Amino acid sequence: MKLPLIADDHGDISIFATIDAAIRYLEPVDIQRHEYEFFDADGYRVDAFLTSGKAIRLSLRQPPVQEALVLAERLKGFLGRCGRSVETNELGELVRQAELLATTV
Repeated sequence: MKLPLIADDHGDISIFATIDAAIRYLEPVDIQRHEYEFFDADGYRVDAFLTSGKAIRLSLRQPPVQEALVLAERLKGFLGRCGRSVETNELGELVRQAELLATTV
């Protein structure tokens, strides 16, 4: 899994530098309700689940599912809503731009 981890909460983007930071930030109820969709920096889907002890776990979806175009569109939408003009489709650049505006933990 390539960091940062990107969480999409119905268009509101949060970016986490580490898995531990994401786990500390997230709440079990949000995982139960599937409030977030998670991606790694390359656009691979990341699954979030709760252990029997209600601990949050994040792992790369198996088999791996890359949806770089989906993530790029969501980041472009987020940047646009933040008033940023987006001139690129390159995922790495979109992630860098979003890091400047998103909730970053």
